Amino acid sequence: MPAADTLIFQFFLFSFFGWILEVSYRSITDKKFINAGFNRGPWVPLYGAASAVIIITSGYIADQNVFVRALVYLVITTGMEYVTGEIMLSIFRKRYWDYRDSAIHLRGHVCPTFSLAWVAACFFFEIVLLPGSVLILSHIQPVHIRAANTGLALLLTADFAWSSGLPLRAAEMGRRYGTAISERLEELPDEMGTLIFSSPRLRMARRQFTMIIKDERIKQAEEDLRRYRAITRRRGLNIIRRLKGDRT
Repeated sequence: MPAADTLIFQFFLFSFFGWILEVSYRSITDKKFINAGFNRGPWVPLYGAASAVIIITSGYIADQNVFVRALVYLVITTGMEYVTGEIMLSIFRKRYWDYRDSAIHLRGHVCPTFSLAWVAACFFFEIVLLPGSVLILSHIQPVHIRAANTGLALLLTADFAWSSGLPLRAAEMGRRYGTAISERLEELPDEMGTLIFSSPRLRMARRQFTMIIKDERIKQAEEDLRRYRAITRRRGLNIIRRLKGDRT
C-alpha cells in the first residue's frame, strides 16, 4: 500500500486526468468546450477517489486472474458512480451525468455500457497510468509532495465551497431557522396559557366558577344584603335623631 502522502498526491493527479478525459469527451460530443464536473477548477474528484480505491485494491488482487480483477473493478466503479450520482442529485437536485437514454440503466446513474467501459479503463489505469504516476513521484521529494497536497487540498476546498454555494446556503438556512425559532418563542407563552387553561380540571373549575357567578340565588342574596344595610342605616339614623331630641 502506498504512503498516505503519495496516495493523496495521486488522488489530485488523477482528478486532473479525469477532468481532461471528461472535458475532451463532452466537448467533442457537444462540439463546444464544456468544463466537465461539479467544480470550477480542473479536477473531477470522483476520478481521483476511484483511482485511490483502485490503487489500494490492486495490491490485494494482483495475484488474481483477469476475470476476478474485472469483477472487482466493475463493483468498485459502478458502486461509486451510483452512490455519487444519488448524492449529487439529492443535495444539488442536478444530474452531472445521465444514462436514462440507455436501454438499461439504474436511475440514470449507471448503465452496462459505461460500467464495462470503466472496467477497461481500470485495466488501462493499472497497466499504464499507475506505473507512470509512480515514476513521476519518484522524482519528487516527499517534502514537496506534502506541500503540494496541502496547497491542492486548500484549493479544492475553496473550489467546492464556491461551486456548491453551501456556505451561503448554510447562512441562509441559519437565518431562517433563527427567525422561525424567535417567532416560536414569542408564541410559546400564549400557547402555554392555552394549554394550561385547556386542562380538563381547569375547564371544569372555570365552568363551576362561571355557574356560581351566574347563580340567581347569589344575586338575590347580594340584593338582600344591600337592602338590609340600607334599612339598618336608616334605623340607626332615626335612633340618633331621637336621642338628640330627648336631650333637648
